[in-house]
Amino acid sequence: MNVALVCVCFPYGDKEPYLESELAGLRPHFGRMVVMPVAPAARARGYRTAGADVVARPLFSLGVLIAALREVRRNPVAVARTTLTLLGARGRPVTKLKNLAVLPKALALCREVRDRGVDHIHAYWLSTPATVAYVISRLTGIPWSASAHRWDIYEENALDVKVASARFVRAISLRGRDDLRSRVPAAVADRIACVPLGIQIPVAGVRPHPKRGFLSLLCAAALVPVKGHATLIGALATARESGVDVRCTFAGDGLLRTALQRAVDAAALGGAIRFDGHVPRAQLHRRMLDGEFDAVVLASTERPGGLMEGIPAALIEAMAFGIPVIATDSGSVPELVDASTGWLVKAGDSRALAAAIVALARDGGLAASRSAAARRRVECRHDVRAAARSIAARIDEAQFAHERVPA
Repeated sequence: MNVALVCVCFPYGDKEPYLESELAGLRPHFGRMVVMPVAPAARARGYRTAGADVVARPLFSLGVLIAALREVRRNPVAVARTTLTLLGARGRPVTKLKNLAVLPKALALCREVRDRGVDHIHAYWLSTPATVAYVISRLTGIPWSASAHRWDIYEENALDVKVASARFVRAISLRGRDDLRSRVPAAVADRIACVPLGIQIPVAGVRPHPKRGFLSLLCAAALVPVKGHATLIGALATARESGVDVRCTFAGDGLLRTALQRAVDAAALGGAIRFDGHVPRAQLHRRMLDGEFDAVVLASTERPGGLMEGIPAALIEAMAFGIPVIATDSGSVPELVDASTGWLVKAGDSRALAAAIVALARDGGLAASRSAAARRRVECRHDVRAAARSIAARIDEAQFAHERVPA
């Protein structure tokens, strides 16, 4: 079976890192795979594609427009009906405008999937990637499905139409599954299932623990409001006031970098917090495995519009590497981290976060036992091979049902 994966920008740039592992997990289950990023803005590929083809058409170009017009000429009635269905679907005006913006790209990709003999289309995110997959499916008759992550569940981008059309929708967390089911008609709610994100579990080994005289933390997260760096800065200041020599590396970049650097300077933490900017995933993993960090911390918050954590790959990976984790209860994080597998505190509470940092620093035995339990949890729930088998089985089932439908 040949499968097309529609995403935002992978493998270009530094977003959607989880797709590198998931694509590698899915690759053995299908004949040909092709990745179709909706908006491949960056020129360089940031990730490996496990031998999958990549269709890197830009979101807007003369070539895309010409291909879209060819599809309109091919079946103007179907294009008109699909467009009107999207415009009439549930959603705010801004989501309808976003869908119109990606419509030419979706029309242009129809010929690509036909020429490549694609049997199934799977979209990552229920936002515009799912819009593209929906349009292609409507015009080609190829079945499709989608993965739902975080804010895309709450964006309300034509969910009624998309879930009714998709063969299945995979949510990456139980909370996401339940929230999505509550937002669609009851008749199609059972199409939504939870299949957690998977990673490639490293071989168990002894991670080095260099003696350095201070607690070294890693926060691998984009510098955006939902990641809660301001709360973390306050927690680090409080922990140091408690007598813990803690230092933290911020691995990530974003619009808040200048403001956060000012906050660090105002808190007199210039020597305790280092901004490394974006660090390639493989390089960050090597640093983690080499023992550069004693723990990984994530201080995410919840903001309006469904801006919250799903189940962060950064935490899953740290737990798989045997590194203790400290996190806040944003979004679906409590499904991964609890008192047996790490330290979980209330989002936005810098004092509670500081207390967790101090506790980890002062009880190495407890940190070791929780990190061992964390690895076992990840092995059980987040092995990419198991996740890929589940997704592949659902795609196979969808294809079987499609082939049984009389012409």
